[in-house]
Amino acid sequence: MNQPDLDTLARAALRRRVLLARADPSEFVRIAGRREGGHPVRMGPIHLEWQRKLTDHDRVVLFAPVGHGKSNQVTRWRLEWEMGRNPAIRIGVVSVTRGGVAAKFMSAIRADIEDNKWLKLVFPHLKRGRGSQRMWSDSGLMIDRPWPTPDPTVQT
Repeated sequence: MNQPDLDTLARAALRRRVLLARADPSEFVRIAGRREGGHPVRMGPIHLEWQRKLTDHDRVVLFAPVGHGKSNQVTRWRLEWEMGRNPAIRIGVVSVTRGGVAAKFMSAIRADIEDNKWLKLVFPHLKRGRGSQRMWSDSGLMIDRPWPTPDPTVQT
């Protein structure tokens, strides 16, 4: 097989993965989820189960030890996927610590929307709301919507 044929196959495979990532949160995390240094995320069986539970049920409680990826899986990447699928969504992130964990993840989501080329590949429309009055801080984010609204997309 020559290089142009390989390039065509690779582009087609990437297009299929992007389409799947728009419909499947686990595939979204595999493509767009990035750890420190820009390294891709490896989804473990427990992460796949969490994503299935979040898809299948409107109320989910997750119990897992510190360091198992609950916050990144749910508070970061799942919220990005939900916003990409529905720009009209309104999300509240509640945390016991004031300005700590919730602000950290709001900052990570903001950075992903601004700079993550993989997120932009899956959801190119996911970007900061138009106009200087739009919320874009560690306490809340307003993504671009087809109509004006006073409510932020996600807030702590």
